[in-house]
Amino acid sequence: MSDFKKAQRNQVSLDQVIRTLDALDLGVTNRLWIAFSGGVDSTVLLHAASKAYEPHQLAVVHVNHRLSPNADSWELHCKNVATRLGLEFHSERVSLHGKNLEYEGRQARLSVFKAVLRDGDVLATAHHRDDELESLAWQLATGRALVGISDWRRFEQGRLWRPLLQYNRNELLSLANEYAWSWIEDESNQDVAFTRNALRHQVLPQLKSAFSDFESQLLGLKEPPLEHLPRAPIKANVLCEDSKKTRAWLHAFGITPRNSIVQEIMRQASARKDAKVLVRVSSRSSVRRHKGLFFVVADAEPISDLPVRVGEDALYTFGELTWVQRDVGLPIDAQLHAGSRQGGESLNIKNRNVKLSKWFYDQGVPPWERDAWPLLYQDERLIAVPGLGIDSSACSAHGYLPNWRRTTQYS
Repeated sequence: MSDFKKAQRNQVSLDQVIRTLDALDLGVTNRLWIAFSGGVDSTVLLHAASKAYEPHQLAVVHVNHRLSPNADSWELHCKNVATRLGLEFHSERVSLHGKNLEYEGRQARLSVFKAVLRDGDVLATAHHRDDELESLAWQLATGRALVGISDWRRFEQGRLWRPLLQYNRNELLSLANEYAWSWIEDESNQDVAFTRNALRHQVLPQLKSAFSDFESQLLGLKEPPLEHLPRAPIKANVLCEDSKKTRAWLHAFGITPRNSIVQEIMRQASARKDAKVLVRVSSRSSVRRHKGLFFVVADAEPISDLPVRVGEDALYTFGELTWVQRDVGLPIDAQLHAGSRQGGESLNIKNRNVKLSKWFYDQGVPPWERDAWPLLYQDERLIAVPGLGIDSSACSAHGYLPNWRRTTQYS
C-alpha cells in the first residue's frame, strides 16, 4: 500500500465512528454496555458511544484481573471516565490462578459480561481490524478454520457486538490523540510470552513489511460467517453431515476448534449409538454423547468436605445448592458437609436401600455429571443427594429439601 493510501486510511473522523455505532437497533428498554478496559481502543469506543446515545441507554463494565500492580488505579481511571460522561459504571474483580492466563482472563471477562446483561441488551467490545488479523493468523497457524472475529453473535440473553472491526489501531489512536482523551497502557500487552502479543509485535509486522498486500490477502481468506446455532445439545446426525454446522455449534459455546477436532467429532457422530464419546475441545471442556444427543460439557471440579448449613444456599463450581421447606425434610440444625462420590455409596429412600450408581442411572443423570454432583453427609453417612432424594432415617417434620441447579453443565 502506498504512503498516500495509508494516509487516507488514517484520516478517520469521529463522526464516522459515531455513525457506525448509531446503526445499532437498540430496544427502547435495552442498554448498550461498553466493555471498557481503559486502553486506547475501548476509550475511543466509549467516547463515540457517549455521543451516539443518551446516558440512560449506556452502561460501562470493567473487569479488574488483579494481575498488574496498577490494576486498581486502572479501575479507578475507568470509573472516573464513566462518571465524567454521566454513565453507570459496573466493575468486577476476578482472580486468575491457572497456567493459561490468556484463556482464564477471557473466560473471566465473559462471565462478568454475562452477569450484567439483561434480556435484549447489547455488549460492545473494541476489537478492531488488527485484532481480526491476529485472530486469522492464529487460526491459520493452529490448524483452525479461518473464521476471524464475528461482528455479531448471540450472547446469553443478549448480543455481543464488535462495531470497530472496519478500523485499524492506528486510526483509533489518531482519534484519541486528536481529541486528547486519556487512556492507560497495560504493560502486559508488550509481553511476547503471550501468543497474541508475539503475533502483534513480532510476526505480523514482519509479514506486513515483506508483503505489501499481506493484510488484504489474509482478510480475503476469511470464511463466511458461521450459522448462529443455540447453545444447547445437538443431534448426532446433524454433526456427521456438515463440518460448518459442527463449527457453528462449537462456536456457540465460544470454542474455535482445530480442524482435526471437528473431523473427530464428525467421525464419532457417525459411530454406533452406544459408543462412548469423549473429545477434548478446549483446555476446560469436552464433547460427550448421551441418549442420542451431543453435549459440550464444562469440566467439573469434585467437591471435598465442604460445610453445609441446612436452609442456606451455596454456590459451587458446577452449580448451585438451594433449599425448599417442606412438611418432611432435613432438620435445620443438622451438621452436614458436602462431598463428591467415591464409588459404592448407597441411600435409604422410602425404606429401600438404593445404590447411588443405579439411582443416578434411573434418574437419567449423564455420566460426566455424577462425579461432580454434591452429596450431603452427616459424619460419614450419606443422607441426601440434592434434587434426587434424601435418606428416610434423616428426615424430620417441617424440614428442608435440598435441590441442585446445574449452572455450568455446558461450557
